[in-house]
Amino acid sequence: MPMTMVLDGEAVVLDEQGRSDFGLLQNSLGASGKQGGKLPSRNSLLDAFDLLYLDGHDLRNTEYRVRRHLLEDVIPREEGAIRLSEEFEEDPDALLEHACRLGLEGIMAKHLDRPHRSGRTGDWLKIKCV
Repeated sequence: MPMTMVLDGEAVVLDEQGRSDFGLLQNSLGASGKQGGKLPSRNSLLDAFDLLYLDGHDLRNTEYRVRRHLLEDVIPREEGAIRLSEEFEEDPDALLEHACRLGLEGIMAKHLDRPHRSGRTGDWLKIKCV
């Protein structure tokens, strides 16, 4: 049965090791002055990390842990154009250190008991590798 949903996520382009690469994303969108759209679709996808609306239900006032559970139910586990973002409940310092060693941009830290609020609220923190 088809579903109507609004996702929150990030468009990414994967490098040969399967890591998101912002430079490749810019190139695929034509930011370098080259004609965009040259990358095969298997390298481009949406990393979905939140579910804001599902089949007539506005979920923005629902706490994140419930929205995440629903998101896990509606996003298929197999590879496709939409991928469920990974979730970890590890020590944030150790997780950030590991992400940086892998050459990733950083991590997102989220409060599981908060509703979705638009804009920069502090409920979600982007912690970058430096």
